[in-house]
Amino acid sequence: MTRIIPVVLVCALAVVLAGCSTLTVKNDWDEQADFTTFHKYRILDNQPAADQLVARRITDAVRIHLGERGFEEDADSPDFLIAIHGDVEDRVDVQTYNYGYPYAGYPYWHGGRDVSVTQYQEGTLIIDFVDAGNNQLAWRGWGTKILDDSTREASVLQGIVDKILAQFPPK
Repeated sequence: MTRIIPVVLVCALAVVLAGCSTLTVKNDWDEQADFTTFHKYRILDNQPAADQLVARRITDAVRIHLGERGFEEDADSPDFLIAIHGDVEDRVDVQTYNYGYPYAGYPYWHGGRDVSVTQYQEGTLIIDFVDAGNNQLAWRGWGTKILDDSTREASVLQGIVDKILAQFPPK
């Protein structure tokens, strides 16, 4: 019985961490913006990224997604501008697990305690669409994900961008 409890705890922790690794996507937009006029775009130059390969893959993923949806890149006369930016933060997750049994008459659990400390990085990718006519933010989409080695891959980044831009234009 006592061997089963640590196994259950490890399995529970694995499920929690697996659930945390999913991509969380949100968006917001200006309800006054006329998205039917958005046909041509220009991607703005970003600040130099710490990882230029990843930055280029993200920019390419935005181009691919918009191209598949019929938008055209036009540096000279765009209807909207795209700013891509992001952040990576170091995080620490501390979980405490108690196990044991209550003594008769005492509501407290007596027994052992396990503490699990996990360090990880969480990345946030933000994609802004700015109306080129009035230079106002029209739409913002962002995604947050726990980073791992696979996050650098072009196919993974394409999936992240696709999920962020899935709700553009808003209906």
